[in-house]
Amino acid sequence: MCPPFSDNGLDVGPVCDGPVMQLRGIELRYVLTMHLSLHGPASIAELADALAWHGFTVGGRESKSISDALRWEMGYGRVRRLGRGRYGPGGMPRAPSTGSTNVCWRYAIKPVVA
Repeated sequence: MCPPFSDNGLDVGPVCDGPVMQLRGIELRYVLTMHLSLHGPASIAELADALAWHGFTVGGRESKSISDALRWEMGYGRVRRLGRGRYGPGGMPRAPSTGSTNVCWRYAIKPVVA
């Protein structure tokens, strides 16, 4: 998943060699919900790539963990299913939105306020 090493110097390595944080439970759900609300519809593979880009990992089978988290959020109407493996933002009440933003800030995903 990491790009090949640079041949410009021995001390240059891929960015993804840095520390990673495993997300699960409420943190995973909040980060996924916030990503969908900021960036719009995405597939499970796109969400997995976004998590990796931000330095996160998901335990177990990645696609199943992500789809389980999104299914939970669908029950509360914060995420909607657009098709097989494709999800989009749903309605988000003010309180969970604020909680999601706080969790995302804690994990260094800086949401863009429109």
